[in-house]
Amino acid sequence: MVRKTLISLALITLAATALHAKKKPALDPSTYQGQEATVGGEAILQWTQAHADGSWQWIAIGRVLYLSGDIEAAEEYFDRATADKPSDADWMKIGRVYEEADHWEKAREAFDRSLAIDGEDEDNLIEIGCYYLERGERERAEELFDRSFHLKPESIRNAIEAAGCLLGVAPLP
Repeated sequence: MVRKTLISLALITLAATALHAKKKPALDPSTYQGQEATVGGEAILQWTQAHADGSWQWIAIGRVLYLSGDIEAAEEYFDRATADKPSDADWMKIGRVYEEADHWEKAREAFDRSLAIDGEDEDNLIEIGCYYLERGERERAEELFDRSFHLKPESIRNAIEAAGCLLGVAPLP
């Protein structure tokens, strides 16, 4: 009985220690308050880089780096996010960054990787179709729209997205 109690206490202590170790320190407002915007932004970004621990966080950091001009550092974060079993959502997020930066070939590659993982996500099919349409690749766009509507023909959201794209309105993020 005493042994079971000691083992239980040890496990509880280990769990509490692990939980405490995962808690991240708060961002100190003095790192950005009163600072020049770029200095403050870089300080906050450094804090996020020190504490990020998952693919969506690494992709978000990569997005900020990529769109602010540090493409090499951004690619390192994208590589980290996709190093171990990336999801279709990871590739979609990365593709959106490339699309936002007007780097279509990289965006296309990321979107194709997303579809290779899950080619039956009707929302992604519509969104990717819209990007193809924006690039003048209407046949590919319509193929993706068709796949989406086949999977979920009752989707008003996707019908609105496709209509908007055909009328020149960018897809919802």
